[in-house]
Amino acid sequence: MTRGKPGVLSIIVLTYNRKDMLRGCLDSLFSQTVPRENLEIIVVDDGSTDGTEGMMESISLSHPGLKYCRQTHKGIPATRNTGIVNASGGIIAIVADDYIMAPGYAETIIRFFQENPRAMVVRFKIIAAEEDFFSRVSHFYFDVSVRRRLSCEEILDEHWLEKLKRRWRRLSVIEEKITTQHDLEAAGGAAFKREVFQKVGLFDESLLRAEDTDMTRRLRAEGIPVYYYPYHRIRHRYGRRSVLDTVSKCFDTGRNGWSYHKKYSNGSVGSFRLILWGIMGKSGTLLSAFWRARQSSSVGEFLLYLPFMFLFEISNKIGFFWGFLISKKKSSG
Repeated sequence: MTRGKPGVLSIIVLTYNRKDMLRGCLDSLFSQTVPRENLEIIVVDDGSTDGTEGMMESISLSHPGLKYCRQTHKGIPATRNTGIVNASGGIIAIVADDYIMAPGYAETIIRFFQENPRAMVVRFKIIAAEEDFFSRVSHFYFDVSVRRRLSCEEILDEHWLEKLKRRWRRLSVIEEKITTQHDLEAAGGAAFKREVFQKVGLFDESLLRAEDTDMTRRLRAEGIPVYYYPYHRIRHRYGRRSVLDTVSKCFDTGRNGWSYHKKYSNGSVGSFRLILWGIMGKSGTLLSAFWRARQSSSVGEFLLYLPFMFLFEISNKIGFFWGFLISKKKSSG
């Protein structure tokens, strides 16, 4: 990769068949407060068939500096990589098309790296953009995971019985502050200094939904911490089909979670051991659902959220087992 232009922030927007959401995301980026010469916006279209290409041609007429890269459908990590190799900035940020950025997003990134010259990666706080029930349910599911990782609740070498006990405890209130003491991925509108990718490489295109987890693991192996900056908030739009979309994402996360596990596993995992994981370990679906719902603020919210938490958890676990079965089939075929 080239060195990149110092003082220029490249913002990569990932999109696929969501042109209406993309339009809102771009409107928020066109409203950024930094000088135009310090900002590069790149839209990477992962083979959309909903008219995104035509919309981008129209938008480009009034925003001639906007870059549009279209590729055949390859998945999220390949879309990220296409954006990175086409970016010219010394800092590269990656956002999804369903994000709405505040006008100070770009300015916050530039200022953060100026004030923290040793930092290489920073991510931000994600909040729900809408207040409808289904958006709140979907965001609650993901937000609980963020809160748990901020509290460093997941202890990898902990006995499975202790893990089960922790599944009923409520998370303590965490002071919001800039920190590297967490287990969060380099996602959430994250921004990277360009040399990060020169050092650890691009995203693994074989991990279609665990590529950010894999990237974060490689970053930490190189001693590169991920800074969490909670004072700038990015609004996430979940859309009208938010519950169905979350079920699909949970399934895909589980399926590719198996690929991620296989990548770093020292040996093969037998069916019996996998079933034990499903019953006693992190895959305790019902208990996980209860634990997530218990993080709600009231009994009524708990009862409302619980069925959805179970639906999301079981989708994730089915995806994981599906990934395992497909892997077994391929290895025996």
